[in-house]
Amino acid sequence: MDAVKIELDPFRASDGLLLYRRVYRPVAAPIGDLLLGHGIGEDSSRYIQAARAFAQAGWRTVTWDLRGHGRSEGPRGYVSRWSRYHDDLTEQVDALKSEGRPLVVAAHSMGGLIAFGAAAAGRIAPDKLVLSAPALEADIATWKRVVAPILSRVAPMLRIPTGIGADTDPGERLPNEDPEPPPYLRAVTTRLGDEGFRAQRAARAVVARGGDFPVETLVIHGTRDRLVRPEWCEPIGSLGRVHYQPLEGFNHHPFATLRYQDAVEKILEFIGKA
Repeated sequence: MDAVKIELDPFRASDGLLLYRRVYRPVAAPIGDLLLGHGIGEDSSRYIQAARAFAQAGWRTVTWDLRGHGRSEGPRGYVSRWSRYHDDLTEQVDALKSEGRPLVVAAHSMGGLIAFGAAAAGRIAPDKLVLSAPALEADIATWKRVVAPILSRVAPMLRIPTGIGADTDPGERLPNEDPEPPPYLRAVTTRLGDEGFRAQRAARAVVARGGDFPVETLVIHGTRDRLVRPEWCEPIGSLGRVHYQPLEGFNHHPFATLRYQDAVEKILEFIGKA
Protein backbone atom coordinates (compact mmCIF):
# COMPACT_ATOMS: atom_id res chain seq x y z
CA MET A 1 0.00 0.00 0.00
CA ASP A 2 1.44 3.38 -0.99
CA ALA A 3 2.10 5.80 1.86
CA VAL A 4 0.00 8.94 2.04
CA LYS A 5 1.11 12.08 3.84
CA ILE A 6 -1.64 13.70 5.92
CA GLU A 7 -1.36 17.35 6.91
CA LEU A 8 -3.57 19.94 8.57
CA ASP A 9 -4.46 22.79 6.22
CA PRO A 10 -6.92 25.23 7.86
CA PHE A 11 -8.71 27.63 5.54
CA ARG A 12 -9.71 31.17 6.49
CA ALA A 13 -13.10 32.08 4.98
CA SER A 14 -13.70 35.61 3.72
CA ASP A 15 -15.71 36.48 6.85
CA GLY A 16 -12.76 35.48 9.04
CA LEU A 17 -14.09 32.12 10.23
CA LEU A 18 -11.56 29.27 10.27
CA LEU A 19 -12.51 26.03 8.50
CA TYR A 20 -10.80 22.82 9.58
CA ARG A 21 -9.20 20.85 6.74
CA ARG A 22 -6.96 17.84 6.23
CA VAL A 23 -4.87 17.28 3.11
CA TYR A 24 -4.01 13.75 1.95
CA ARG A 25 -1.01 13.93 -0.37
CA PRO A 26 -0.02 11.10 -2.74
CA VAL A 27 3.62 10.05 -2.85
CA ALA A 28 4.06 11.02 -6.50
CA ALA A 29 3.03 14.29 -8.12
CA PRO A 30 -0.78 14.51 -7.92
CA ILE A 31 -2.92 14.15 -11.02
CA GLY A 32 -5.31 16.70 -9.57
CA ASP A 33 -7.10 17.97 -6.47
CA LEU A 34 -10.24 16.47 -4.94
CA LEU A 35 -12.22 18.56 -2.45
CA LEU A 36 -14.39 16.27 -0.33
CA GLY A 37 -17.34 17.54 1.74
CA HIS A 38 -19.56 15.89 4.36
CA GLY A 39 -23.21 15.83 5.41
CA ILE A 40 -25.29 17.42 8.15
CA GLY A 41 -24.26 16.72 11.73
CA GLU A 42 -21.07 14.84 10.88
CA ASP A 43 -17.55 15.95 10.01
CA SER A 44 -14.57 14.98 7.88
CA SER A 45 -13.31 12.34 10.33
CA ARG A 46 -15.75 9.86 8.77
CA TYR A 47 -13.93 10.18 5.45
CA ILE A 48 -10.38 9.30 6.48
CA GLN A 49 -10.28 5.92 4.75
CA ALA A 50 -11.94 7.19 1.58
CA ALA A 51 -9.65 10.23 1.42
CA ARG A 52 -6.62 8.00 1.81
CA ALA A 53 -7.87 5.76 -1.02
CA PHE A 54 -8.31 8.75 -3.34
CA ALA A 55 -4.79 9.92 -2.49
CA GLN A 56 -3.39 6.46 -3.17
CA ALA A 57 -5.02 6.71 -6.61
CA GLY A 58 -3.11 9.93 -7.28
CA TRP A 59 -5.52 12.64 -6.12
CA ARG A 60 -4.41 15.29 -3.63
CA THR A 61 -7.48 15.06 -1.43
CA VAL A 62 -8.72 17.87 0.81
CA THR A 63 -11.41 17.11 3.40
CA TRP A 64 -13.10 19.92 5.29
CA ASP A 65 -15.58 20.52 8.07
CA LEU A 66 -18.55 22.75 7.30
CA ARG A 67 -18.80 25.86 9.45
CA GLY A 68 -20.55 25.01 12.70
CA HIS A 69 -19.55 21.35 12.30
CA GLY A 70 -16.68 19.21 13.53
CA ARG A 71 -13.56 21.23 14.29
CA SER A 72 -14.49 24.25 12.18
CA GLU A 73 -15.39 27.48 13.92
CA GLY A 74 -18.90 28.86 14.15
CA PRO A 75 -21.98 28.21 16.32
CA ARG A 76 -22.85 24.51 16.27
CA GLY A 77 -25.36 23.54 13.58
CA TYR A 78 -25.94 27.12 12.49
CA VAL A 79 -25.57 29.13 9.30
CA SER A 80 -26.85 32.68 8.89
CA ARG A 81 -27.79 32.12 5.24
CA TRP A 82 -27.42 29.13 2.92
CA SER A 83 -25.31 31.07 0.43
CA ARG A 84 -22.64 31.31 3.14
CA TYR A 85 -22.00 27.60 2.51
CA HIS A 86 -21.68 28.44 -1.19
CA ASP A 87 -19.20 31.18 -0.29
CA ASP A 88 -17.06 28.75 1.72
CA LEU A 89 -17.07 26.20 -1.08
CA THR A 90 -16.45 28.75 -3.83
CA GLU A 91 -13.50 30.31 -2.02
CA GLN A 92 -11.84 26.93 -1.60
CA VAL A 93 -12.52 25.94 -5.20
CA ASP A 94 -11.04 29.19 -6.47
CA ALA A 95 -7.92 28.71 -4.34
CA LEU A 96 -7.44 25.14 -5.58
CA LYS A 97 -8.04 26.07 -9.22
CA SER A 98 -5.29 28.67 -8.95
CA GLU A 99 -2.84 25.77 -8.51
CA GLY A 100 -3.48 24.83 -12.14
CA ARG A 101 -4.33 21.16 -11.60
CA PRO A 102 -7.54 19.34 -12.57
CA LEU A 103 -10.15 19.76 -9.85
CA VAL A 104 -12.94 17.46 -8.66
CA VAL A 105 -15.49 18.48 -6.05
CA ALA A 106 -17.13 15.56 -4.23
CA ALA A 107 -19.69 15.85 -1.46
CA HIS A 108 -22.15 13.72 0.49
CA SER A 109 -25.78 14.31 1.50
CA MET A 110 -26.20 17.93 2.67
CA GLY A 111 -22.73 18.61 1.32
CA GLY A 112 -24.02 17.32 -2.01
CA LEU A 113 -26.97 19.70 -1.82
CA ILE A 114 -24.55 22.58 -1.23
CA ALA A 115 -22.31 21.58 -4.14
CA PHE A 116 -25.27 20.97 -6.48
CA GLY A 117 -26.69 24.41 -5.77
CA ALA A 118 -23.33 26.15 -6.14
CA ALA A 119 -22.68 24.45 -9.48
CA ALA A 120 -26.21 25.09 -10.76
CA ALA A 121 -25.79 28.80 -9.95
CA GLY A 122 -22.45 28.94 -11.74
CA ARG A 123 -20.55 29.72 -8.57
CA ILE A 124 -18.22 26.73 -8.91
CA ALA A 125 -16.96 25.15 -12.12
CA PRO A 126 -14.77 22.17 -11.23
CA ASP A 127 -13.67 19.82 -13.97
CA LYS A 128 -15.99 17.18 -12.52
CA LEU A 129 -18.52 16.96 -9.71
CA VAL A 130 -19.39 13.89 -7.64
CA LEU A 131 -22.53 13.85 -5.48
CA SER A 132 -23.18 11.07 -2.98
CA ALA A 133 -26.86 10.77 -2.03
CA PRO A 134 -27.38 14.54 -2.47
CA ALA A 135 -30.11 15.64 -0.07
CA LEU A 136 -32.51 17.28 -2.51
CA GLU A 137 -35.16 15.77 -0.25
CA ALA A 138 -34.95 13.93 3.07
CA ASP A 139 -37.15 11.91 5.39
CA ILE A 140 -37.80 14.71 7.90
CA ALA A 141 -40.95 15.07 10.03
CA THR A 142 -43.60 17.36 8.53
CA TRP A 143 -43.95 19.44 11.70
CA LYS A 144 -40.31 20.47 11.43
CA ARG A 145 -40.90 21.75 7.92
CA VAL A 146 -43.89 23.75 9.17
CA VAL A 147 -42.27 25.38 12.20
CA ALA A 148 -38.78 25.92 10.75
CA PRO A 149 -39.55 29.15 8.79
CA ILE A 150 -41.40 30.63 11.78
CA LEU A 151 -38.80 29.76 14.40
CA SER A 152 -35.99 30.76 12.05
CA ARG A 153 -37.25 34.35 12.29
CA VAL A 154 -38.04 34.53 16.00
CA ALA A 155 -35.57 32.01 17.48
CA PRO A 156 -32.88 31.26 14.86
CA MET A 157 -30.48 29.71 17.38
CA LEU A 158 -33.05 27.30 18.85
CA ARG A 159 -31.89 23.73 18.33
CA ILE A 160 -34.22 20.97 17.17
CA PRO A 161 -33.23 17.29 16.95
CA THR A 162 -32.66 16.22 13.36
CA GLY A 163 -34.12 12.78 13.96
CA ILE A 164 -31.44 11.32 11.73
CA GLY A 165 -30.52 7.88 13.00
CA ALA A 166 -27.84 5.44 11.93
CA ASP A 167 -27.15 5.75 8.21
CA THR A 168 -25.09 2.56 8.00
CA ASP A 169 -26.05 -0.88 9.29
CA PRO A 170 -24.15 -1.57 12.56
CA GLY A 171 -22.50 -4.70 11.20
CA GLU A 172 -21.18 -2.79 8.18
CA ARG A 173 -20.05 0.41 9.90
CA LEU A 174 -16.48 1.50 9.23
CA PRO A 175 -14.50 2.36 12.39
CA ASN A 176 -13.60 6.03 12.73
CA GLU A 177 -9.80 6.28 12.62
CA ASP A 178 -9.75 9.70 14.28
CA PRO A 179 -8.53 9.10 17.87
CA GLU A 180 -10.78 11.89 19.18
CA PRO A 181 -13.57 12.47 16.64
CA PRO A 182 -15.78 15.52 17.23
CA PRO A 183 -19.25 14.76 18.59
CA TYR A 184 -21.98 14.13 16.04
CA LEU A 185 -24.58 16.90 16.03
CA ARG A 186 -27.93 15.35 16.90
CA ALA A 187 -29.65 18.74 16.77
CA VAL A 188 -29.25 21.79 14.53
CA THR A 189 -30.64 25.31 14.66
CA THR A 190 -33.97 26.32 13.22
CA ARG A 191 -32.16 28.75 10.91
CA LEU A 192 -30.12 25.95 9.35
CA GLY A 193 -33.25 23.83 9.03
CA ASP A 194 -35.21 26.58 7.29
CA GLU A 195 -32.32 27.50 4.99
CA GLY A 196 -31.84 23.82 4.13
CA PHE A 197 -35.49 23.29 3.23
CA ARG A 198 -35.36 26.36 0.97
CA ALA A 199 -32.20 25.05 -0.70
CA GLN A 200 -33.87 21.69 -1.32
CA ARG A 201 -36.82 23.34 -3.05
CA ALA A 202 -34.48 25.41 -5.21
CA ALA A 203 -32.48 22.32 -6.18
CA ARG A 204 -35.60 20.36 -7.11
CA ALA A 205 -36.68 23.30 -9.28
CA VAL A 206 -33.38 23.04 -11.17
CA VAL A 207 -34.08 19.37 -11.86
CA ALA A 208 -37.68 20.11 -12.90
CA ARG A 209 -36.53 22.69 -15.45
CA GLY A 210 -34.34 20.08 -17.14
CA GLY A 211 -31.66 20.80 -19.71
CA ASP A 212 -27.90 20.42 -19.37
CA PHE A 213 -26.23 20.73 -15.99
CA PRO A 214 -23.22 23.10 -16.06
CA VAL A 215 -20.71 20.51 -14.81
CA GLU A 216 -20.05 16.88 -15.77
CA THR A 217 -21.48 15.12 -12.74
CA LEU A 218 -21.65 11.64 -11.22
CA VAL A 219 -24.39 10.87 -8.69
CA ILE A 220 -23.90 7.74 -6.59
CA HIS A 221 -26.72 6.51 -4.37
CA GLY A 222 -27.28 3.47 -2.18
CA THR A 223 -30.30 1.41 -3.19
CA ARG A 224 -31.15 0.84 0.50
CA ASP A 225 -30.91 4.50 1.56
CA ARG A 226 -33.57 5.17 4.20
CA LEU A 227 -32.84 8.87 4.69
CA VAL A 228 -32.58 10.22 1.14
CA ARG A 229 -34.65 7.75 -0.84
CA PRO A 230 -33.27 6.79 -4.25
CA GLU A 231 -36.48 7.77 -6.04
CA TRP A 232 -35.96 11.34 -4.83
CA CYS A 233 -32.57 11.61 -6.51
CA GLU A 234 -32.99 9.48 -9.63
CA PRO A 235 -34.56 12.43 -11.54
CA ILE A 236 -31.21 14.25 -11.32
CA GLY A 237 -30.00 11.74 -13.87
CA SER A 238 -32.41 13.20 -16.43
CA LEU A 239 -30.27 16.33 -16.63
CA GLY A 240 -27.73 16.49 -19.42
CA ARG A 241 -24.13 15.80 -18.31
CA VAL A 242 -25.33 14.00 -15.15
CA HIS A 243 -24.71 10.27 -14.70
CA TYR A 244 -26.75 8.44 -12.04
CA GLN A 245 -25.08 5.33 -10.59
CA PRO A 246 -26.99 3.15 -8.07
CA LEU A 247 -24.87 1.46 -5.41
CA GLU A 248 -26.51 -1.92 -4.92
CA GLY A 249 -27.07 -2.82 -1.27
CA PHE A 250 -25.60 0.39 0.16
CA ASN A 251 -27.40 2.53 2.72
CA HIS A 252 -27.10 6.31 2.97
CA HIS A 253 -23.40 6.74 3.70
CA PRO A 254 -21.14 4.82 1.27
CA PHE A 255 -17.93 6.27 2.74
CA ALA A 256 -18.68 5.09 6.30
CA THR A 257 -19.22 1.43 5.47
CA LEU A 258 -16.80 -1.48 5.25
CA ARG A 259 -17.57 -1.54 1.52
CA TYR A 260 -16.40 2.05 1.01
CA GLN A 261 -13.78 0.92 -1.52
CA ASP A 262 -16.56 -0.13 -3.92
CA ALA A 263 -17.91 3.43 -3.86
CA VAL A 264 -14.43 4.90 -4.23
CA GLU A 265 -13.78 2.69 -7.26
CA LYS A 266 -17.00 3.87 -8.95
CA ILE A 267 -15.83 7.45 -8.47
CA LEU A 268 -12.33 6.71 -9.75
CA GLU A 269 -13.83 5.19 -12.90
CA PHE A 270 -15.46 8.58 -13.46
CA ILE A 271 -12.59 10.92 -12.53
CA GLY A 272 -9.59 8.73 -13.42
CA LYS A 273 -6.58 7.53 -11.43
CA ALA A 274 -2.82 7.39 -11.71
